[in-house]
Amino acid sequence: MKYAVGLVVVVFCSLRFSAGGFVECDLDLDDPAILKQLPEECQNVDEASRVLFLKETESFKEFHRKLSAYEASKGLDTVDAIYMDMDFRRELYTYAGLHECMDIKDSLEEYVQCLLEKRAQMITSIDAKA
Repeated sequence: MKYAVGLVVVVFCSLRFSAGGFVECDLDLDDPAILKQLPEECQNVDEASRVLFLKETESFKEFHRKLSAYEASKGLDTVDAIYMDMDFRRELYTYAGLHECMDIKDSLEEYVQCLLEKRAQMITSIDAKA
C-alpha cells in the first residue's frame, strides 16, 4: 500500500525515539525560541551528548534525503501530495532492524551508535535500489 503523507516519517521516528527510553533533542535547530521549547532534558546537555545528537541528526537528514530522492525519482508526486512508498519503507526498517535500537536503555552513546549503523544500512539499501 502506498501513501502520500509527508509527515509520517517524522512522526514515526519521533515516536520511535521516545520508545527507546531516551529524550529526542534536535539540537541542530537554529531558532533559540524553538530550542527553548525542547524538553527540559535537552536544555543543558553535556558536550558529548550534544555531539551524539548532532551526529544522529545528520544521519537522519542523509537518510531522509536519499529516501525522498528515491521516491521522487518514481515520478508519482502530485500537486496535492508527495509520493511515499510505504512498502519499501517497511522493507528498509525491517531489513536494517532499526527496532533493535529501541531495546537499548542504558547508554545514550550505544543507542545513537545503533541508530547510525542501522541508518547506514538503510542508505546502502536505498542506493542499491536506485
